[in-house]
Amino acid sequence: ITSSNSNWDGIINLPNIVTTTVQPTPNSGNTASVISSIEVGSGETHLTFSDPVKLTFSGQKGNSIGWSQNGAFHEITSTCDSQTSPTLGADSECKTISGSDLIVWTKHFTTFTTYTQSSVAPRSGGGGGARILAASNNSTQIVQDKQVKGEVLGAFTGPDGTNIDSPAISAIKAQIVVLIKQLIAMLQDQLAIAKATGNY
Repeated sequence: ITSSNSNWDGIINLPNIVTTTVQPTPNSGNTASVISSIEVGSGETHLTFSDPVKLTFSGQKGNSIGWSQNGAFHEITSTCDSQTSPTLGADSECKTISGSDLIVWTKHFTTFTTYTQSSVAPRSGGGGGARILAASNNSTQIVQDKQVKGEVLGAFTGPDGTNIDSPAISAIKAQIVVLIKQLIAMLQDQLAIAKATGNY
């Protein structure tokens, strides 16, 4: 066992259920709901091991899991190459399933959090549109995102009403349409983030 903290007292605390202080980071387009967090080791002191240690989360097959320390959350995504003797690099971890249990093999002790992820509901097609986050004067405001209906751009016409579209103008219009679509996609991403962080 080693620690990068010279003040570590050499004591390893048994697993203890704690209040989740570092919220899980969901995948894009998802929200995260915490199930539980356990702290094992020595709090914010990072402890590492030369051999992997097995942690069993009973009945939590199918749930996501990650670890946190010093305010940063890290989802565990690596799958173990063995359920009984996985190959792990220094200070790393992996996960696997055994029956209905979620298993983590780790070479470090910290706080581990299990959670579920669910997709953010798509924006409704009716009504006044969705609410999104917007930054203004270094503050966050809620604004109304009005729906874009109909054709984005019509034909260019002259004073007499005749169509004066040209290949160059058509190309510019196409570029503007692409930019508008990218802006809408960005706003939808901001909406997803706002919902995931509870600011919606």
